[in-house]
Amino acid sequence: IFILVIAFIIRIWIFFKTLNQPLWWDEGDYLATAKNWGLSLQVDDTWYYRRGYFWPLFSSFLFRFGFGEIGIKVATVFFSMGLIIISYLLIKEMFNKKLALFVSIFMAFCWIILFFTGKIMTEIPSSFFLLTSLLFFWKGYILKKGDKFLYLFIVFLMLGLMTRMQFLMFLPIFLIIIFLNEKFHMFVNKKLWIALGLFFLLFTPWLV
Repeated sequence: IFILVIAFIIRIWIFFKTLNQPLWWDEGDYLATAKNWGLSLQVDDTWYYRRGYFWPLFSSFLFRFGFGEIGIKVATVFFSMGLIIISYLLIKEMFNKKLALFVSIFMAFCWIILFFTGKIMTEIPSSFFLLTSLLFFWKGYILKKGDKFLYLFIVFLMLGLMTRMQFLMFLPIFLIIIFLNEKFHMFVNKKLWIALGLFFLLFTPWLV
């Protein structure tokens, strides 16, 4: 709790420090698209459509409900806090509480996380979704604590991919782990087929 309080104070300081800074090109790109989708404004939309669409879509709802750019920056602060919490929970499940505490301290003060906490970029929210998906994968597939965790793994993995397309590079890692664990029995595992179907179902809007 002490680490979270200190981390939150630092992030709030960064929020006010960067509140009126000029936007980077990519930030402006995300916000222009968000305004186009949320407010139907005829802004100069330079959207690169190979990118994941979740972040401008999420931001468009904040614009629609009047929260605007400040609301998006506040959301980034909370995603940054979520990174600390989810890292602690993940490492506690995989190893132990002592190592989890050490990792949470590192995440709280990591300079690059702090830097991007002040930017309306995809690095922070996508990393939160990816680590959350890894936690659910560990609980659902490795520890076998319930099928719901395996399906939540797919949901949060897709949120990560739809936020930052580059995270597609992590897909082979999960496939390798599953293959090493089950060999060719993976092709007759009903739960994995359901998870794969859910993956393609959630992938459909991106393809459209």
